[in-house]
Amino acid sequence: MNKIKTMIVMFVMAVVLFACTPQPAQSQNSYIVNFFDQEENLLASLVVKSGEKIESPTAPEIKGYEFVGWDQDITNITSDLNVHPLYEVKKYSVKFLDHDGKLLKEELVEHGKSATAPSDPVREDYLFTRWNRLFSKVEEDMEITAIYRIVNCTVTFVDYDGTVLKEEKVEVGQSATAPKNPSREGYKFIGWNTSLTNIRNNLTITAQYEFLATSGTVTFYDGKTVLDLSPSEYDFGESFVLPIPEKEGYAFVGWYLAERSLTEYTEVTSDMMGDLTFYARWVETERNIVLPDATYHFTELKKNYNSSTGVTTVNPVMPSGAPSGVTNYDWSTSNSKVATVSTYSSISAASNGYCILTAKHKTSDVTINCVIKVTSEGISCSTVEEANNVELCNVTFVGKDGETIKEIVCPKGETVIYPAAPTYDGYKFVGWSHPNTNIQSDVVIEATYELGVNNYAGKSFAIIGDSISTFKNYIPSGFASFYPYPTADVNDVNKTWWMQAINKIGGTLFSNNSYSGTCVAPNTGNETSSKARLEHTLLSDQAPDVILIFIGANDCASKYVDYSEFYRGYKMMLDHLQILCPESELVLCTLPTSPFYSDSERTKFNNGIREYAETYDLKLVEIEGVSLAGHLVDTAHPNTSGMTLVAEAVVQGLLEENEN
Repeated sequence: MNKIKTMIVMFVMAVVLFACTPQPAQSQNSYIVNFFDQEENLLASLVVKSGEKIESPTAPEIKGYEFVGWDQDITNITSDLNVHPLYEVKKYSVKFLDHDGKLLKEELVEHGKSATAPSDPVREDYLFTRWNRLFSKVEEDMEITAIYRIVNCTVTFVDYDGTVLKEEKVEVGQSATAPKNPSREGYKFIGWNTSLTNIRNNLTITAQYEFLATSGTVTFYDGKTVLDLSPSEYDFGESFVLPIPEKEGYAFVGWYLAERSLTEYTEVTSDMMGDLTFYARWVETERNIVLPDATYHFTELKKNYNSSTGVTTVNPVMPSGAPSGVTNYDWSTSNSKVATVSTYSSISAASNGYCILTAKHKTSDVTINCVIKVTSEGISCSTVEEANNVELCNVTFVGKDGETIKEIVCPKGETVIYPAAPTYDGYKFVGWSHPNTNIQSDVVIEATYELGVNNYAGKSFAIIGDSISTFKNYIPSGFASFYPYPTADVNDVNKTWWMQAINKIGGTLFSNNSYSGTCVAPNTGNETSSKARLEHTLLSDQAPDVILIFIGANDCASKYVDYSEFYRGYKMMLDHLQILCPESELVLCTLPTSPFYSDSERTKFNNGIREYAETYDLKLVEIEGVSLAGHLVDTAHPNTSGMTLVAEAVVQGLLEENEN
């Protein structure tokens, strides 16, 4: 019994002792804060000192809802708390747009609910058919565009120079009525360039003429020098092989319609008419570079990385003892077709070769120079001895069956021009077996094929674009150029998107009508909606087989260009091109994804390009899926990896239909 009493006394004493001992969770100085989710699952349990603000856990995400806070004040804890998250239903912006991007209606729609479309829009000569996206269950911001079916087509009859002869409305499927036959001095009207029956789209129909003259002139140039070669005249319909000139110290490469063109002509064919001008392209087999006397000589070029801008330049290292400060010198190169130099001494490669770099001090007689060497691998200091020691490599291009396409010599380390790839029934050209840059030895370059179809092999290409498509010496004289750029690694024309695509597909560069900073929209300066600008696509009145149109980035990014003006200008551009180059295939390219412009603007402008591809029944190459983020020199211009991404998309888009 005494033992039991003793145990009871000890238990009571223990309980009293525990009750008198301070407990952390229930102290006046700290509290327990429990965080729960919507399902009463415990997210976190925190011990918090009195008056303390706490760091709350991350509230769970609930699809269609947005977290807006907690149901208790957790900035000044004074008691134990059970805390729950508060949510609001997400709302999304839904915009209904007309075909030209005009806003018809905008509303906020709760997650999962349906938007309410405006009244069916009205468009002259079109019938509204549907919206381009479903909007019965909205789960994101949306732009929804009206889709129309044409019911009345506008048919415009124009003369050879674009003069409007007649415009009329024609019901879809019906025939247009031509105006009185036009006349043109020196020509005979022979009809219209397309059928007037079963009209399905808005159409520009151009008068066709036959040249009444029976002969034209042929002029051969070496640079600006006219060569005394025959024939100097020819009869239309006549075919003849062009002469092969000779020049001491040089090997003849071929004849081209301009120095900026890479489409070779070996003959005049029976379908060519008008006065023709051919330019000779040569390869140096001998050099005689003489380095002028100078106070100092550069012996080293250095790549300088700017961590604040993330760009690298190539600059000469100033010799010991020379006056400092690169801006205190006038900089120049002896051959701008090989390399150029900026006022800050940054050197840009233009093509393979050697030239002399010179710096003249502005306030003294100090002169510094050196020989520099440019290859596809980069720019380096060289010597007179190396420059004048020309090692030649024999390059032979062969077809699928081993037949010789072309033979040419090339200075070691330099670049050759790919010829047009031959075509074979049932076979698809897929590339050349060897790069055409940095030729180091005699080499046979094979045209490679697989079973399939490539309708673009062997064809000549023209480019219409902006700065993204420029490269010095390959665009018309006087046109502004971005590439090559001191901080860009696109230091060879074969690294541009267009030459990569043309080389890959087996074509040749006919002409590049690209101008840095230009737009499509009218009255913006050198715009592509201008007929005068587009005429640079032609050479000696000859047109390319294919015209790749990749322009609109500057319109899309500009706060001064309204979309409606871009849309209007794009139509003007297509109409002019169909008149200037009626036999050329026009290919439209959408704009890539880029930080240069917003996603919404890009989508709007690309939808306009897509609409014109459908209206004019033209091939569309989709580049929107290419993201240039991380592949740019600056905010707009691709580096070599970006150029490759664009080129791959272009080749895929061109060949897509062939493979179906």
